[in-house]
Amino acid sequence: MQGRRKKLQDLFVDLKIAREERDAVPLVVDREDRILWVVGHAVAEDFQVTEPLQGVLLLESKAVRRPRLNSTLKSLLFWMVLVVVGS
Repeated sequence: MQGRRKKLQDLFVDLKIAREERDAVPLVVDREDRILWVVGHAVAEDFQVTEPLQGVLLLESKAVRRPRLNSTLKSLLFWMVLVVVGS
């Protein structure tokens, strides 16, 4: 499988995500550091479910809102509440 490739920065620009917010956008990557999911925005074409019998791992994200947290701490809090809800 070879989907289209796009730089993460280009995706952020296309989606009009402000520069100061980009560090807070969580990413799901595989062991080869390929981006599978830009949480809340896009799933990599190579990893989209295309057949009903295909095995999947279902990930769910939940937003954590805390006032005045820097982006690193926001990302950390997100990963603490990322829940694997099925496989």
